[in-house]
Formats: sequence, C-alpha cells, structure tokens
Amino acid sequence: MLWQGLPTSLLGQKISPELLSFRASYMGSDEARRALEAEIEKRGQASQKELGEFGFSDLARIGDEQTLKSINAQQRQMRLVHLNRFKIEVEDADTLLLKRKGIRGWFSEPVSVRLAGIDAPEVAAHPNDPMRAFRIWQEQPGGQAAKARLQELIGTGEGLQVAVSTGRKTYGRYLGAVVGPGGENLAVQLAREGMVSALPFGRPEEDIVPRSTTLAAERTAQKRRRGIWQYARYQAIAETTKVLGNDITYTTLADVTRMSGNLTMGAYGSFLHELGTDTNLTDVEREQARRFGKALRKSYGPRRLRERTSATLPAIVSLVMTPPITRFKVWASGVLLRSYATY
Repeated sequence: MLWQGLPTSLLGQKISPELLSFRASYMGSDEARRALEAEIEKRGQASQKELGEFGFSDLARIGDEQTLKSINAQQRQMRLVHLNRFKIEVEDADTLLLKRKGIRGWFSEPVSVRLAGIDAPEVAAHPNDPMRAFRIWQEQPGGQAAKARLQELIGTGEGLQVAVSTGRKTYGRYLGAVVGPGGENLAVQLAREGMVSALPFGRPEEDIVPRSTTLAAERTAQKRRRGIWQYARYQAIAETTKVLGNDITYTTLADVTRMSGNLTMGAYGSFLHELGTDTNLTDVEREQARRFGKALRKSYGPRRLRERTSATLPAIVSLVMTPPITRFKVWASGVLLRSYATY
C-alpha cells in the first residue's frame, strides 16, 4: 500500500505515520530537501556554539600509570582535566558536561565530553536543544537508568580522573574517558553492567578505549541479560548488528530526518519502537531483526572495523537453527523490499 507515493510498510513492518508525514512535508522535493539541510546545518552550528572549550591551563599531561592502563597508550594527544575547576553533570550515560566553577563559570559555556567506545540509550530531549524538532522516540528504554548509574559512579567526583583528546571532537564535544579511583574505566564498567553498548568506530589504533575491552564487557552483559540486554529491543539490535556488520547508533534511532530519509531505516526504527519494553524476543522478531540487517547493508554504507567474531558464520548458524515455518513467514512479509530498500 502506498501513501502519497510512499510505501506504508517494508518487510511486513508498518512504517510510523510520523516518519511518512515528515518525509512528505520536508523531503518531497529537491527544494524542500535543500531547505531542510540548511535548517539542520543552522541548528547544528547553534548547538555547537553553546559548548565551551578547555583552556591550556585546564589540562595536564598524563602521568598516572593506572590511567594509562585504561586508555590506548598510542593516543599521544590525551590530557588530564583539572577537575577541581569544574562541576561534573551527566547529560546521558555517554556524555558529561563540565561546568566551570566560580565567577568564570558565569561567563563561559559548559564543556562537553563524549565518553569514547560506548553508546548509551537516549533520554528525552533537553528543553533548549536546538535540534529538538528533529528528535523522535528519544526516551529509549534503559536510558534514564543508565544515566542514573553514571551519576552514581561519579558521585562527588572525588578521586576521578577525566582524560580527553585535544585533537579530536565530535559535534563540538571532546572525546575522552573517565577513570575511577581504582583505575577502572567507567565506560567499560557501564558496558559490563549492561547500561550501554560498545561502539567501535574507525581504526583500532585510533581508539581511546581499546575496543577489545569494551566489546568483551558488552559480551559479558549480553550473556547475562544485564541492563538494556534484558529488553527485546536491544536483543533485536544485537541480531541486526551481527548481520549488518555495522553499528546503528541510538542517536540515529531517535533522528526523524535519518529515518524519514531512508525508509528501510524508518521501518527498522518503527519495528524497534513497537518492541517497547518487552523482554521476550520471539523467533519471528529475531528473524525480522536479521532481515533488517541484510536490507540495511544496501543503504547504510560500508562495514566498520570491528573486533567481533565474523558476522557471517553466526548469522548462517542462526538462520539454520530457525524453524522453516518462521523463516517462511518473515520472507513472505517482505515481498516489497526490493522495490523500496533504499527509499
């Protein structure tokens, strides 16, 4: 079935009317798309202007042996932040805001630090977020619990060390790591507890936190169904990732422009949203997640380098183990896929 020339479902999954409406309204013509891109660019720049930077005196060379053990020793541009000058706030479980203390804090913007190597479920948009108009389904299961856990681990900040890269930023945020009093990297601890997932990106030698560490922590949490891995939504994401060989960030799954721009992604996001806080991923849903992984290969770019077991063999084994009738039901529901895979 079509709506204004757009498919209302793909792979047997109904696409959210919100996504279809957004696409029809803001992506229906080249002119509309250009206007949307210009508005996103404008708001993105406004968002980054609200973030501050560290001064030269705010940073120090890393000399603590325990800190070095928790980050990639090849990262020569890492520096320690003098935390006595800042108050730490948790935006979500993978992002910190460091607000300068004293009078200087009245005249300076907060500094944002994105914890490297992990991805946290999204929490509801902040009231003053310039990009709020482009968010959808941003209150993701487990997001608030993960945020609260990081706040608990940070506490008063006593004994903590924050290390940041002076050479790399993402959307105006420094990439970095937080190390506890005992030398434990808090990002790794969150992954081990199932509060966040691992997010390998780029080449392994560029990692701030070695991906082998975060991926091992993630596997432990998945096996024990800790934290987010108790939910069918994240179990489905894990199945998709095995087949796709790529990580779809939780931000992408809360971005109406990305899911409206690629309706295969929109159908996938709708599928995950419908799973809600269910804790039982059925065989049909598991197979559906894998099919989305295969479909998204066509439109979601090349594979990223990962230190996971080969995605191909587990996917084949899983497919063989799935009852034939289940495979047939999911296959039959995806007749339109070839026509709309890259919508």
